[in-house]
Amino acid sequence: MALPVDVRDLAARILTRLDEARDFYLHTRQAWRVVQQIAHENRSVGIVDTATGQEVLAHDLELMAQRYVTVHLAESAFKGISGLLEDWILGLARLWLAAYPKQLVAAYNEVVAVLRRAEGCDANQASDSSSTPP
Repeated sequence: MALPVDVRDLAARILTRLDEARDFYLHTRQAWRVVQQIAHENRSVGIVDTATGQEVLAHDLELMAQRYVTVHLAESAFKGISGLLEDWILGLARLWLAAYPKQLVAAYNEVVAVLRRAEGCDANQASDSSSTPP
């Protein structure tokens, strides 16, 4: 495929995943708000604490729901979106390097030349410092 088509495909995949991440955040927040409202009305939700095997009390669940929405869900969504940004950037780099491999070789050769010049400078500096009297 041509590079523009590949980039559009990558963008479409990332945008689809971004939409899914947004929906996950919004739907999960809404679901926890419903749980929080039910708990506020002191009604049982039926959520069991796995450590104790006991049903979580409505008052405790209301506080947990608040923390889950404002802290954990936000952090989770941010991490997911950060991963999408990473996928976008690395995907673009992969596509670019696959489309223009000669530029990669040229860049590699340039880095090797710079390193060789730097090694030469280091060797000259070392010999200069050893020949200078104290």
